Amino acid sequence: MNILQNSNRATFRMIVSKYPTIKGINFDLPHVIENAPTYPGVEHVGGYMFSSVPKRDSIFMKCYEDVPDNGKMIVADSILPDYTDPSLATKVVGLFDCTLWATNHGRKERTEKEFEALATRFEP
Repeated sequence: MNILQNSNRATFRMIVSKYPTIKGINFDLPHVIENAPTYPGVEHVGGYMFSSVPKRDSIFMKCYEDVPDNGKMIVADSILPDYTDPSLATKVVGLFDCTLWATNHGRKERTEKEFEALATRFEP
């Protein structure tokens, strides 16, 4: 199994330490990779996601093509809630989403339906 990771190295480290046969690539900005600690089975690669790697959709397509027939592709990301839900949890996620939007130009947050559409887009 291979993992392509960006940003949250702590999660990546936990997965690889629990499942030592997993090999992964931590792809992040060069200045982040420069200071990244080494972990067994993890290769750190510096680059810019939207210039040195194909467009987002083709990244998913290539991952999908590499997954064996009985394999899985798992994307771990936050899911935007239905904003008609008045709960405190929804308000906190909304605040977090606004913070990401303001600080991470170009970041895309998705609802559950958007993730489903993305996941099924490349099926034969």
